[in-house]
Amino acid sequence: MSYGTGEFLQALLQVREGRLSAEQHAEMELYLLRRVQDKGTAGVESLLANLDGTELGDVDITYSGEEIRAQIVRDGEDSLLIKASADEFYAYAVINRHSSTLSTPTANPQHAWFYSTWEQVQGDEFVDLASRSLPERAVFWIALLESEVMNGGLGQYLANSNGAYLSDTLACLESIGAGKTRKLLKAADKLAEGAESYDAASEDLSGDYGKLDDAFMKSGEDLAALTAAKFQG
Repeated sequence: MSYGTGEFLQALLQVREGRLSAEQHAEMELYLLRRVQDKGTAGVESLLANLDGTELGDVDITYSGEEIRAQIVRDGEDSLLIKASADEFYAYAVINRHSSTLSTPTANPQHAWFYSTWEQVQGDEFVDLASRSLPERAVFWIALLESEVMNGGLGQYLANSNGAYLSDTLACLESIGAGKTRKLLKAADKLAEGAESYDAASEDLSGDYGKLDDAFMKSGEDLAALTAAKFQG
């Protein structure tokens, strides 16, 4: 889904008031994710800057490393926290509703656990999964899938990994209850049957993979939260 500035403003007002469904909330985060992937954090900053001083409230934009953060407060009461970042390895966008009485805004705790674990695992020069705990392996499989798909689609994920983590990832998706994503990943793998390689299949069947990618984006499954719900201690 695409938003104009006015539409995004109205959607954020609904988030603040708790009137937006989980699926609609996910669509908003997906919109921001695509924006930060296409235009970088400057694209998100320009969008949020246009909201400053509107009925939504005051927008305070700061940077933490590569991450852009926008705290939105109205009359010192209700507030929102929006965070987004993208680099060559990973991209994310999060919209959180929280109380302005909190001295430090807190992100979704499930997302916080998932992404901090992912940072720890990918921080190794060589990821030795055998030495990692099951939760860490689960985060690796799911985060790798999500980051590759967000950056280039299911075809890119299979081509770049050459299917090395496919069976483990499918099993993990089943265990966390991400049935839609599991079905799409299996369909992407099936497209490559008979092809010379995953890379060749990705190039020759780009249209078919594109349809699966669109379905992935619309699935509404929060893979980070589902993984945390299953594996977080």
